[in-house]
Amino acid sequence: MLLGGTLTMMMSSLTVMSDSLIAGAVIGADAVAGVTLVTPLYSLVVFIGTLFSLGIPILYSKEMGRFRKKEADRIFGFGVLMTITVGIIMFVIISFLGDAFLQSSSPHKEVLAYAKEYLFWMRLTFLVMPFQMLLSEIVNGDGDEFISTIANVIQGLGNITLSIVLSRFIGMRGIGFASFIFYII
Repeated sequence: MLLGGTLTMMMSSLTVMSDSLIAGAVIGADAVAGVTLVTPLYSLVVFIGTLFSLGIPILYSKEMGRFRKKEADRIFGFGVLMTITVGIIMFVIISFLGDAFLQSSSPHKEVLAYAKEYLFWMRLTFLVMPFQMLLSEIVNGDGDEFISTIANVIQGLGNITLSIVLSRFIGMRGIGFASFIFYII
């Protein structure tokens, strides 16, 4: 279970790091600064998602080990409800206050424009991220490390590949869109 769990947590870091590298290589330094402006919001969502994606699978596995499937299902249902709720709350807050957060750093006009383009799709990523993190850890905790590992490798490699391709055609929105697509996949 070590490999699957480790890869799940690595995907959270890899996504924002690869987005920064691709933005810099394909678009330029202002694009990297734009990703950097969004990174604290991303980190906040990862933190909140991790609260549920680590605790709920442990409780779920514990109840399954005691052969109390009904209680395990209840715990899983609670986790699903909480991660969907948290995702919606984060999406709404960032949709209404995201621009104000970005402007609070007084960035250059170009940097702010890149950050807004990137945040457009990343706020949708924030909507699904807590739930995706929970599912990945539940699958891993339920004993199917292979599926969890394969899913995380596909997510990482797919995100990087699609980010490179889309950034050449639609810029920063392409990098954010690639992250969104591969969090859903």
